[in-house]
Amino acid sequence: MIGVRVIPWAKANLNHTAQALIISA
Repeated sequence: MIGVRVIPWAKANLNHTAQALIISA
């Protein structure tokens, strides 16, 4: 049950972090 909510959150969080790294790079 928890995984169903954590996966989308983690995916969005990683995507946001990746965009920040690309911008700062």
